[in-house]
Amino acid sequence: MGTSRLLRGGCSVALAVGAVSAVLAVSACSSGDGDTDAASATTGSTGGATTFVGTVEGTDVSVAKVVDGDDVAVYLCDGVNGRRLDGQLTDGAYEGEVDGLGTVSIEVADDGVTGSLTADGEEYPIEATPATGEAAFLWAEGENDAGEPISAGWVVAPDGTETGGVVTGISDGTSNIRLTSGGAPTNVPRAQSDIIAVLIGVRAPITSLP
Repeated sequence: MGTSRLLRGGCSVALAVGAVSAVLAVSACSSGDGDTDAASATTGSTGGATTFVGTVEGTDVSVAKVVDGDDVAVYLCDGVNGRRLDGQLTDGAYEGEVDGLGTVSIEVADDGVTGSLTADGEEYPIEATPATGEAAFLWAEGENDAGEPISAGWVVAPDGTETGGVVTGISDGTSNIRLTSGGAPTNVPRAQSDIIAVLIGVRAPITSLP
């Protein structure tokens, strides 16, 4: 089983949680044709790790995975909120609990990642392929005005469109990840997401996992 972690790598700056959440809500985006699956791929390697990007089928959730040896990070994002799981592969497989949402199960191969998200009694297939083009899993962290840590992640599709969300703690047993948003997020220029990065720190692709 994996563990849910709220912080990982990056630089720290002071910010207001409400303001950042609002900006991310405006700037979260999916591809213009509604398809954020990474298509045919040649390589997803960055540094010592391999990145895979794709979607949870039947939902509005984008997914990124980073594999570094037997270490794995799985990030789910609905365009406003995100959840990150860190764990270990066993014979190429990983299973982890997303607090209040369900169970993520994946199997990793050289040409892609397959698996499922089981939530609300339903099983949603997960497919992701090695990152190509501009595809990436970007991560950044900072602090709010109270000095509390905050982090955010972005799933970037091969064409550069992004699904980004703030990662926050949930204390009541529920999840802030929405399987469906009730409507497609509004596309925004990539530069606007870069503005978010200025607010919360210098975001960067995950290149290694401890």
